[in-house]
Amino acid sequence: MAVVNTKELIKTALENKMIIPAFNVHNIEMCRSILEAAEEENYPVIIQSTPKSIELSGYKVLYSVVKEMAEKKNVLCALHLDHGKKFENAREAVFSGFNSVMIDGSMLEYKENVRLTKETAEFAHILGIMVEAELGEISGKEDEGEVEEKNNFTSAELVEDFHKKTNCDMLAVSIGNSHGLEKKKLNFQLLKEIREKTDVPLVIHGGSGIGEEDLKYLKEYKIVKINFSSELKQKMIETYGKVYMENNNEYDIVTTTNKVLEEVKKVVKNKIRILKSN
Repeated sequence: MAVVNTKELIKTALENKMIIPAFNVHNIEMCRSILEAAEEENYPVIIQSTPKSIELSGYKVLYSVVKEMAEKKNVLCALHLDHGKKFENAREAVFSGFNSVMIDGSMLEYKENVRLTKETAEFAHILGIMVEAELGEISGKEDEGEVEEKNNFTSAELVEDFHKKTNCDMLAVSIGNSHGLEKKKLNFQLLKEIREKTDVPLVIHGGSGIGEEDLKYLKEYKIVKINFSSELKQKMIETYGKVYMENNNEYDIVTTTNKVLEEVKKVVKNKIRILKSN
């Protein structure tokens, strides 16, 4: 199979009460681990990357790699831009073949977030591309740096207005989740209030810091996508370090990288199994 429009995956998620896991990649080898895990678990996935991480390969190279790898796998997959901060990020991703984009104006004033999201959605929709936005600032460490720890949760009173004005297709919400590995307690009451105000498909960032039971419970709130990044990065660096400590004369990059990718694959499979379970 080839990469598909993210619309297809979100439609599948909504019809089957599924959550699609979105895994961040930081080099092209990680794509292999994710797709192998997805195929073995028979579960669709989204591969995504931030503008900062894409600097390592380039938008078109990343799309070409994912496309070629996906064509050899029997699993549905989409390629998504994560945390695009500028309209130019989204435009380059769309023109490079990405299947959906996130425009993150959460750190801007509300009116400016609306303006940026609306501009991006109007452009992307012409080409049939879904747009994810963010309302309420999700704290923790992103690739672009640390976001200040503060209680800037998503306002349930603003979600309907935001969606109406921007016409975004998915909305990332801040309900106590954060980027990184620190375990967080989610505010399900706030999530319930948000869901009562809008039917827009919701996205949860910071999946690495969410416990197994909460991940399962999120299905009840029409969450269609959960992002996982920090655990993959940690496992990758940890395994490279472990291999080096066991033999600091090792210089076989291929053998070492294959060991790393097997460990990353285990993390991916575990997250998929959690989301698959009832």
